[in-house]
Amino acid sequence: MPGEEKARVFWHEKAYNPVKIVQADWSGKGNGYLLLQIENRYDFTSLKDVAITAAFDEHAPQQVKAAIPPHGKGTIRIPLKKRHGN
Repeated sequence: MPGEEKARVFWHEKAYNPVKIVQADWSGKGNGYLLLQIENRYDFTSLKDVAITAAFDEHAPQQVKAAIPPHGKGTIRIPLKKRHGN
């Protein structure tokens, strides 16, 4: 839709990615957060054991946690914190 922001996700090209971003929901941007629907394709690893760093344009990079079990699906809520000086 016109004027709607698109999530820009940069991922190394591989035949298979163990963590898939199914959907990005920017509807909470006005309230200071982004929701990502995530699919964990790892066989034995929970995403609570994986380092996840979120970085968006003018927002400061930050570590986020996700307790999504192997072969599970879930949502990550990422606070959108402005970089210092912006």
